[in-house]
Amino acid sequence: MTEGRLSLVLADKIAPPIPLQLVYLQTDYPSHKIRRTIAFLVEKLGQFAQDYPLP
Repeated sequence: MTEGRLSLVLADKIAPPIPLQLVYLQTDYPSHKIRRTIAFLVEKLGQFAQDYPLP
């Protein structure tokens, strides 16, 4: 592996996917930090799922 990419091993041992939950105090006007954190997680986790799809 000279490409520096991850390899999936023990593919038959992968647990079923579970939802990710973000818990925060819900208000009518969420703070900028909360909105940016949610946007960041959606972007990065979505990209990770595209880069490393499960079989």
